[in-house]
Amino acid sequence: MLGNQLARIMASSPDAESVAAIDRAVQAAAEQLSALGTRLAAVIRHGSAAMLERVQDQLYVACGFSSNLLTLALQHGMRGAVQALLSCVTLPLECGSALMASPDASIGESTGAAKCLVTQTQLLSIAMSSAMSIGGTERFTAQLAPPERLLPWLSAAVSKLLALHGTSLGTGSFFPLQVVLVQIVYCVVYHVHFRCHAAAVQLDGGLQQTLLRLLVPMLHASAAAMQLPAAQGPAEFCIKLVAQIVLPLTEPALGPPFYEQLRATSGGDNSHARRVVQSVTEIFARMPASCPEGSTDDLFATLWSSLLTLLGNVATTTTRSIDAQQNLITLYSDAQRRSMLQQLQAALSQLPTALRWAVKDEQRNAARQSDDCQSGVLLGACGNIVELWMTLIAQELQANLHGGLAEVKIFCAAGSALLRALPDAAALADLPAARQQQVQDKATGILFVAAQLTTDLIDKVCRGIAVSGPSSAADSAAAAEALWQLHMMLCRCIHYSTAAPSARLRLGELLPSLGYCLAAAETVSRVCAALPGSTASHSVAKPRHLLAMGVAQVEAALAVAGACHLPPGDERVTGLLQQALDHGPAALASNPSVQQALDRLLDRNQAGEAPHSTRLPPALLADPQHHQQQRREPQPGDALELAQAATTRSCAYLRCANLAGEGGAAAGQGRGSLRCSKCKVAWYCGTACSHADWRAGHRRVCRALGAMRVAEREGERGDV
Repeated sequence: MLGNQLARIMASSPDAESVAAIDRAVQAAAEQLSALGTRLAAVIRHGSAAMLERVQDQLYVACGFSSNLLTLALQHGMRGAVQALLSCVTLPLECGSALMASPDASIGESTGAAKCLVTQTQLLSIAMSSAMSIGGTERFTAQLAPPERLLPWLSAAVSKLLALHGTSLGTGSFFPLQVVLVQIVYCVVYHVHFRCHAAAVQLDGGLQQTLLRLLVPMLHASAAAMQLPAAQGPAEFCIKLVAQIVLPLTEPALGPPFYEQLRATSGGDNSHARRVVQSVTEIFARMPASCPEGSTDDLFATLWSSLLTLLGNVATTTTRSIDAQQNLITLYSDAQRRSMLQQLQAALSQLPTALRWAVKDEQRNAARQSDDCQSGVLLGACGNIVELWMTLIAQELQANLHGGLAEVKIFCAAGSALLRALPDAAALADLPAARQQQVQDKATGILFVAAQLTTDLIDKVCRGIAVSGPSSAADSAAAAEALWQLHMMLCRCIHYSTAAPSARLRLGELLPSLGYCLAAAETVSRVCAALPGSTASHSVAKPRHLLAMGVAQVEAALAVAGACHLPPGDERVTGLLQQALDHGPAALASNPSVQQALDRLLDRNQAGEAPHSTRLPPALLADPQHHQQQRREPQPGDALELAQAATTRSCAYLRCANLAGEGGAAAGQGRGSLRCSKCKVAWYCGTACSHADWRAGHRRVCRALGAMRVAEREGERGDV
């Protein structure tokens, strides 16, 4: 009642003298409430069991009243009242601790005990945040709530919660209590002003396990909540709460015992470890790309960095358990392996976003000259995540996998994400903290190798599909789109790397991946055309995406030859050119650079100049001879034919190096894509590519493309 009266008085905008009088009155009340906590604790220690329920009721009212006064004083800037009210933490720390430690504490074990614990926890949480907001944290942590007072209460409170609710945390009537306890654990373990508390937690194995019994179920609950539509999930599960759950698990006070717990349960009955991996992966995969309302960029960037570290560490535990078992088949069932692949693919799709925010977090730490710069740790975590992906797909390769087109889509999405992550990985590796640890090559190299291994698996799966056939035309169309997307990202990666040598990619070794993608796309298109009821005809007209891939592949192969100073007849380059001529537009046969490369290869092999280790087999040598026989002089419509193929891409500029671009591979599908304002046919990922393509030759075909577009529309209306 008194709290409500004070709130009404303050809402009426009283004068300064009245505010000062209220401030003094609140300070006097704070002294009495603080003394009450000490007196009630004495009653518990020396009183009878019959007194416990009365003390519990008084504690409940006193804690609630103190919380209301503290909130009111904070809202109206009554600094003296706030300082005085901080001493009310004696209510939970003395009386509450004594109550929970009493041998007769089972009295009132249900509703009353829960309500009393809620008000204690709320008071402590408000007091801790108030101390930090007014700059009184040092006094609070040293005098009012030092580790020897706060940590025993925290341990008892979590234990009481577990006794009341059991192990199924994250739901139920006690959920608000769980949320506030998590906030206190977050402050104690993570916040800089509570370093002495975190150090004490680090030395107390029993307390560590108690706090993990709170945080780990809440981690699972967060993962479940993030899978629900925003309107259906619990309102408390905001990004701030997720951060308060995740960040302590990466700190020295709780991280090591958490990971040790995972290692101990990763073999045999691995349900606990598997569920933790699943929850962390789900949270990582479902994190928003931009900072949501109600959070700050600083907290959001720190959360992304911590999630990257957390996922990297749990991924390492899983990889080691697989290595120890020597066989993924015996450790996980078929359904579990498929689920792991799908979950990890979703997480890999978020890797570029995670690295982008991690770079921001590291740049902020470096600007503040903070000791929290962990570029090397973050790059190591990135490598651990990718290593788990490589372990999973390597196991699938060893199992002689003959999967379906659903697997192709998963692997393509993962490969595209790994390539999109390269610029941010390179930016993170270029920060001073990372340069000191000499981890730049590892950061980009492991992403590159994983993308390579992914395309190897795609090739193997598609060979199986060529024998067994796809399940449906819809699966074929989705796989073809995914292969096109990955092929486009590989081409962009090549152009990005030629413009950014610091990426340290072995460009020549990317070429087989390009060839695998195009061959797989051709296989999928051919098998799809053979499906019963299919109207597609592979022999009459080449699919438009294969034409576009052929044109882009020629540009990428020639770019590698130039960047790596390879001779025009290098076998790797020539192999891609031959493949592009088979699947691309006929106009490619008149390209002077293509003709020169094929001629040089034929001449070198006929003269016996090529090293034996790189000499092509006779069956492959027939292709250069065949294409030499089919070589033709440039035709008037060649440029338009090549431009038409390029305009089916999400970016018609063949030398596009934008790895950050997300979306499909087809025209108009990229995020932020724009269309040529004149021809209305060519699409670009941005103005830089549109201007570059205009200079590269689009200006010579723009009008013709526009005219063809108009003619096609008129033809469609005539057919109707």
